[in-house]
Amino acid sequence: MAFEYICMRCGNSDYETADFRSAGSLWDALFPTKKKLYLAVTCTRCGYTDIYKRKPENNGS
Repeated sequence: MAFEYICMRCGNSDYETADFRSAGSLWDALFPTKKKLYLAVTCTRCGYTDIYKRKPENNGS
């Protein structure tokens, strides 16, 4: 995923991204439910990280 990014802390435009899922609660972790999907965008200079909520992709599963 490529997009224009400027770090709010240091002004750097280089970044790394990572997707991760969150169960939200112990109940969600114990029983199979749809997990929330997030995108983390981290500045490669200062390490500041923005987290964005993503919509799940419909992959038929």
